[in-house]
Amino acid sequence: MKTIFFSGLAGGSGKTTMAINFARYLHYYEKSKVMLLSCDMPSVLPFLEAQAPFPFAARDISPSQCAAYLQAIAAGAQAPAYMIVDLPSGATLEILRLLPVAHHHVMPFEYSMVHYGKLQTFLHLLNKWAPESIPLLLPNKVSRANATIKSLFDNWFRQSSLFVLPFVTTSSAHAVPSTAPFNQLEFQNLRPVFNRMMHIL
Repeated sequence: MKTIFFSGLAGGSGKTTMAINFARYLHYYEKSKVMLLSCDMPSVLPFLEAQAPFPFAARDISPSQCAAYLQAIAAGAQAPAYMIVDLPSGATLEILRLLPVAHHHVMPFEYSMVHYGKLQTFLHLLNKWAPESIPLLLPNKVSRANATIKSLFDNWFRQSSLFVLPFVTTSSAHAVPSTAPFNQLEFQNLRPVFNRMMHIL
């Protein structure tokens, strides 16, 4: 079982949207058994479930129970191939203790000075608390970034060995994730980034 955390740097980074959409992609297009956990309260899962049931297992769980739950699921005979976990934004002690549990950390971010500083800080903490985990940086949401700020990011990325995924616009077309297969616009937008993620995973 591969455990993938979607770790947020700040609210509104597109973390929950991308976590749910990746679970949809794994289920519908990779035909993989996937489970989605939301540690981010208040969760959007009950709201979405009320509109249409998820085609894969999905549940809310508190961060304090997450590690033990993941361990129990992994030890079971019916463990999913992928466990997608939507973490709360920020770096509380409770969240830092969870970081070593994941094989990969997907970090959606925007090209902004706020995210530039937060991303560097979170990567430093991830390297300290979970040196075996692999971070995947996911630029999204902002289609026209400030050129100076984007240059800062690009220079940093060139000098590092970080995995930077293709840019994806979290547009209004799929800002609220569905539980159904992707429509044509979603698929065109999301397929390149998810294909790249599968390569790395």
